[in-house]
Amino acid sequence: MADVVSVSSDDSDEEPLFSESSDGEEENQEPLAAAVSDEPRTQDIFQEPKTSVKRKRTESEEADARQEAEERDTEPLNECIICYGNWTTQGTHRSASLKCGHLFGLKCIKDYLQRHNGKTCPICKAPAKHTDVRNVYAQNLTAVDDSTLRAAYAARDIAQSQAKALELENDTLKLKVRDLERIISSGILSSAPFDSKLKVRTSMFLSKGTVRVGAASWDHTGILYFAHGMGDKEFGVTAWNLEMKSRVFTPLHSGVIRDVKVLSRNGVRDVILSTGLDKKLKLYSSETDYANLSIDLSAPGWSCSFDTIRQHILYVGLGNNSIVQIYDTRNPSTVLHSLTHSSMGKIGNGVHSLQHIESSNSLVGGSLATSFYLEKLANRDSCFSIVDDGFTCVPLAKGGDKCTNAFYNDQTNTLFTSWRRPTQLNHVIETIARELAPDASPHQDPPPSSTSKLTTSTHIAEYHTPWNPLLARSRCFTLRSGIQVFATGSDGEQCALLHTVNPEGIVREVQRLGGVEYEGKVMDIVPVKGAIAVLTDSKVHLWG
Repeated sequence: MADVVSVSSDDSDEEPLFSESSDGEEENQEPLAAAVSDEPRTQDIFQEPKTSVKRKRTESEEADARQEAEERDTEPLNECIICYGNWTTQGTHRSASLKCGHLFGLKCIKDYLQRHNGKTCPICKAPAKHTDVRNVYAQNLTAVDDSTLRAAYAARDIAQSQAKALELENDTLKLKVRDLERIISSGILSSAPFDSKLKVRTSMFLSKGTVRVGAASWDHTGILYFAHGMGDKEFGVTAWNLEMKSRVFTPLHSGVIRDVKVLSRNGVRDVILSTGLDKKLKLYSSETDYANLSIDLSAPGWSCSFDTIRQHILYVGLGNNSIVQIYDTRNPSTVLHSLTHSSMGKIGNGVHSLQHIESSNSLVGGSLATSFYLEKLANRDSCFSIVDDGFTCVPLAKGGDKCTNAFYNDQTNTLFTSWRRPTQLNHVIETIARELAPDASPHQDPPPSSTSKLTTSTHIAEYHTPWNPLLARSRCFTLRSGIQVFATGSDGEQCALLHTVNPEGIVREVQRLGGVEYEGKVMDIVPVKGAIAVLTDSKVHLWG
């Protein structure tokens, strides 16, 4: 039997197989024991699970982090200092810089430099100009949906456009009100009744088919001048003195006379200007019985006019073209100048009406294509022969395919034109006025070369009369009562028609001057010292 040996712990020098240790040492050894052991460890179901040091963030923490990141990305450093909107990576508000390095929205900085004449940077005030603007390509810019901003810009542009349209409409209405005030004060529109019914005073028979046009010495002497023929080859002008009841015929042309004009000189004597199909322009005085001046034309003359400011200047409208030729009586053998303009009509449209307007130094007339109002652009006190000055054609209303007559009443600034349509004549009434341009000062006159005054036409009314195959004259004139009358001829009804216009712009017929002979054609209607002369192709009827 073996002896049992007991070893005392106090006396032995060897280490014990198992020694007591602290709790911390046991915890450090447990993983090692677990790794060595082949048996799996069984977890106590009552033991709390241990939390990992690197745990995942909750959803609320993730949202807070994203918000902080977005706030960092949209700091004021990425805002345009001009509009306080975020830059974009492309488009009109992409980032752009100046030479000084400051960043802006591209559209904002361009608009800013344009408004301030491109002088300085809006932040540091360093010199800047349009060519200094350059695009900036950076990856840390915030991409922002700028659809709302662009919609606001579009709404702003629309509002500005509407405001400009309203301002323009307001200015137009102001001009119309001013035109109506001027028209009413001038007597164009009249509310007074036409009480003075005219009656036939006398009639004079002439060779049938030879009477064409007439004229009158308006203010000083009651003399009626009218052109007619004495046979087939002799055509001249008869001066009919209504007070002395005397008539004097002066032969002038070898062809039908198409126009006659009278220039009164202080009531002492009248100077008569005439032109016709014999290609002549003739000038004579009422004190003589022969032509004082005869000018050869390149084509038949259809119309003529004195220069009411410079009496040595004569105008004549040719029948084969839309040309007005100018002559100087001091050198009549040479054409001083030929006026033509695209607005006067194309080649082949003769000029049948022509007047020089003293108050505006303008030429008013009509060709077969259209009516025209020629106005000088510079040196308005000089005649149209000064080629370098230039002139313009004021736009006028067009009332039909063919213009048959144009007449201007200088007392009321009224233009009365007649137009041929397939079944009737259309008559257009409009006013001509010179207005100050918006940038012109009303307190001082513009320099001679200025165009700050604009000539405009205002349409008043239109009306129709029966069709007339001839180029008969229509006229507008002011009676002694102050009423403006528009006179036209009617071959089918064998009379002259008188019309007026009321303040509402409505045209009404006030009287018919009948008594026209059977198959007679009304060629012209001429006012003369309180009376109205109706010229047919073979008679002169005087109403008063």
